[in-house]
Amino acid sequence: MNVFDSDNDLNRAIERLTIQDVWRHLNIPNVPKEGNVLVKSPLREDAKKSFSICFHGNGFKDHGNGDHGGVWKFAQIASGKDGKELADLVIEWSGITRTVRVKSVAKAIASGEIDPKKLPPEVKRLLKREEKNQERWKAEDALEKARRLALLPTAKVRDIQPWSSVVRGRYLEGWKHMQSDEKRCASIAADRGWPEMWAKWLHAEGLISMPWLPWANPGVAWAKRGKAFRVDMPTYDDKGRIDLRHVGYHQRFFVAGEMGPDGVKTPDRKSWVYVPYLPASEKIQNDFMRDMVAAELDRMPDAEGSRVPGLPFVMGSIAAPKFLCLAEGQWDAVTFAGAAGWLNDDLAWPPGAVVMGLRGVEGVEVFLAYWRTWLMLHRPNVLVLADNDAAGSRWTEVKSQRACEAPAPTFIEKLKAAHVREVRVSRVRKEHGKDFNDYWKARHPSTEDISAWLKGLGYLSASGSWN
Repeated sequence: MNVFDSDNDLNRAIERLTIQDVWRHLNIPNVPKEGNVLVKSPLREDAKKSFSICFHGNGFKDHGNGDHGGVWKFAQIASGKDGKELADLVIEWSGITRTVRVKSVAKAIASGEIDPKKLPPEVKRLLKREEKNQERWKAEDALEKARRLALLPTAKVRDIQPWSSVVRGRYLEGWKHMQSDEKRCASIAADRGWPEMWAKWLHAEGLISMPWLPWANPGVAWAKRGKAFRVDMPTYDDKGRIDLRHVGYHQRFFVAGEMGPDGVKTPDRKSWVYVPYLPASEKIQNDFMRDMVAAELDRMPDAEGSRVPGLPFVMGSIAAPKFLCLAEGQWDAVTFAGAAGWLNDDLAWPPGAVVMGLRGVEGVEVFLAYWRTWLMLHRPNVLVLADNDAAGSRWTEVKSQRACEAPAPTFIEKLKAAHVREVRVSRVRKEHGKDFNDYWKARHPSTEDISAWLKGLGYLSASGSWN
């Protein structure tokens, strides 16, 4: 078995050699100069110059007997050799590295057709190099596969039914209460340093409510109204059109402090819960929550189906997005939209703009799982408002990995993998606080300031339309 790919090597050798090169290697006297020349024939007695070298040394014609051809034909006539013998000579003259049929040689060794000890040294070296290359390529392929998989959301998408009558009724009751209690909107706005109209806009859009949420501690049972933001899930029809399905709400709740042995009461704790949801701790479960979840289970196949995942808080029209702002939490999302002047009245929101408040750093994967199809379909420009803290840094910084592992992709890289047009990250400077809401309270940028900033980042054109 020929271990070399002679046909391929011969073609490469002939392309490299000229008539003058073959003349020189055959030790024929009076080697012509390079290029196109007319000389005496080296193949016969020639009284005058009748041998033309043409095509920049790649061809010849003997005007005395009519012989003509290229480098191979000249080598045949001048050497008197042919076939494999001549091919090996021409390849040797060219100085190219022989191409080894590595796969064929390895197969022949495995079948016993070739004794590896009798292989030429250069073939042995190439086989060893190929073995190392295969190992490296296999490791690189594994890393690339791991990298592609890591760019996909880790959260699983599951179908969530629309909110049940009991969940919707509880939310609607809280919404109507806000309508009749103007102090509620004023207090929500005051807590965040907003103009009151922003809270009223949220209420008018049905995005915020103040439902009752009773909680019980051992020996203590009480109820309090907590702020609640509507939770929506994107749904797609068979034509790719998108809509929002109301699946529950994200509510702030309070757990009463307990009296300690020293007679000092611990502070009340504030936290968030998705409704419907069954709290994991037995200490804070109560009949109200159990009844609500029981109503969900009547429509769901299992307990997991009754739980609302950490879906983002959504504002704006999702039908044809050009610009998407992602903030950490609904408060920053509302503050950004308000600072941009989009919450001033019913007509202020610009077409093509969407603002979402992700449910903290842990809500990133849920957002990607449920909204990646939408991102890939519409490819909006994306602005990420990352918090200036350790959690916010996880959106943009890569965790150190071992050398044999693919680095874990950042949130930004995962957004780019969803083929959005452009992703930019903005992080509040430390002197202004931790997040965009802190920045708003510290600087109170005008609508014109925000517009100029978005134009500077390339999101808005000079005329104010989305790029």
